[in-house]
Amino acid sequence: MNKQPSLQLKDEMIIVHTDNSMTNSAILLYNIEFTIDTTKKVIELEGFQALKKHHKNSFELHVKGLSKKQLDKHDYFWIDPNDSKVKLEIKN
Repeated sequence: MNKQPSLQLKDEMIIVHTDNSMTNSAILLYNIEFTIDTTKKVIELEGFQALKKHHKNSFELHVKGLSKKQLDKHDYFWIDPNDSKVKLEIKN
């Protein structure tokens, strides 16, 4: 991915913005899934791409039961296709 995804937090929601474009990137995301490790305070995000899927640049991930304040206490990592992790910064 050319540029790291950016994150915004709201109550019970993580908003992920990506800079994918058909002109500049072959990576076209149609879905982002996440896992939460509440004991380590870590949230991992992974994007999925596929041909003939409608791609998006903004994703709203609903996280039941966690307020913005609670979500802000977690570290966020993007999982690349080669399984490497990139730490993401929150931009509110």
